[in-house]
Amino acid sequence: MPELGKVTALALLLVLCSIIVFVPETAEAEPKTVIVPDDYASIQEAVDNAVDGDVVLVKRGTYNGSVAINKRISMIGEDKTDTIIQGDWSLNGTVVLVEHDDVAVEKLSLKAAYDAGPHGRGVHLLQVKGCNVSDCNFVSYTGVWLYGASNNTVKNNEIDGTKAAMPPVAGIKLQYSEDNRIVGNNVIEYKYGVGISLESSDRNILAENQLLNNYNGIWIKNSNNNSFTDNTIMVTTDVFLSLTDNVMLGCYGIALQQSSNNLMSGNSLVDCPKGVRILSTSCYNMIENNGISGSRYIGVELTDDSNHNQITGNTLVDNGVGFKVVNSSNNAVYHNGFINNGVLISSRSEDEPNFFDNGMEGNYWSNYNGTDTDGDGTGDTPYIIDENNQDYHPLINKIPEFPPWTIIPLFFLASLAVIVARKKCNRRRKN
Repeated sequence: MPELGKVTALALLLVLCSIIVFVPETAEAEPKTVIVPDDYASIQEAVDNAVDGDVVLVKRGTYNGSVAINKRISMIGEDKTDTIIQGDWSLNGTVVLVEHDDVAVEKLSLKAAYDAGPHGRGVHLLQVKGCNVSDCNFVSYTGVWLYGASNNTVKNNEIDGTKAAMPPVAGIKLQYSEDNRIVGNNVIEYKYGVGISLESSDRNILAENQLLNNYNGIWIKNSNNNSFTDNTIMVTTDVFLSLTDNVMLGCYGIALQQSSNNLMSGNSLVDCPKGVRILSTSCYNMIENNGISGSRYIGVELTDDSNHNQITGNTLVDNGVGFKVVNSSNNAVYHNGFINNGVLISSRSEDEPNFFDNGMEGNYWSNYNGTDTDGDGTGDTPYIIDENNQDYHPLINKIPEFPPWTIIPLFFLASLAVIVARKKCNRRRKN
């Protein structure tokens, strides 16, 4: 009996081992490429049948109908010029709605249904992260809208607002969105809107974008700790929206409203009616090494208790008023070049003064006629701004950080960019 017990126990052990060995594993499906229209006639059908990790490859052609993406896939066009998605009303005017993390939308032309009015959006990133929208063409009221979205990338897109005639519209719009990268996009012809707008959005990077012929270049409201670097902005329109008193209500290159601790560096603003405006308690911003030329009204303006900002290393050339400060104080303004502006500076600050030097060096003023007897590169006498403000150490011979001779090639490049963008725009319309 003991021997029989051992045999029985051994048999049971062998059965258990065989069960463990032969239990089938649950394996994830291998990512695959789903081709439209080869595998599925419509893009939405292909998306619905795809699984996480799949690539939906869309061949050249025009496809009618908006697309909703709620899984981790990549939707890639064969050619961004000839692969066209014509949106409809099914997603309230949005062409591609993204509601899942880590989605890629690339190499497509996205056209909104224009009867959708301001609801006509190219791509809507809705409360997602890790998504990528790149190398696409947009013809829509809003090209890319990020809402509650973080850590996404919008890169190298062509966004055309020619038909966006009803404000408020924007080429790229961020609302309640953080830590996104908006890089290398061309946004043109939003004559009643904004190239890129931020509202209640922090820690975003906007770099190397070209914003041409929009009503406003970049508009920032209630947004902090953002970086705006190496963007080219040309606002050639001068639109008067208040027809009764002919008052210009907008047309800024960059405007900050109730926004603080932002960095604005290395940007080129050409022919903007107003270059940079900092207003409504926008404080502790750094405006440095920008070139601002041809602003018919004002190059840089601080107003409405915008205090403790740092304005350094900028070159302001051939503007109506180079620098204007109204009811704002404790701003540091030095190492700037104020050159051939109609009025170099206008100051109306009733509270504490602003600082126009760092204790050793101030700004270069093209109409300063003082002397430098000790040869230290700064004037012997202050540059008087008003009864409360003066530059105690005006620069004599120092070449500005952004030399004025660079304005001509920058203007040429910006003009060339406008021509190229319009040609591309015309080709897309023909298609």
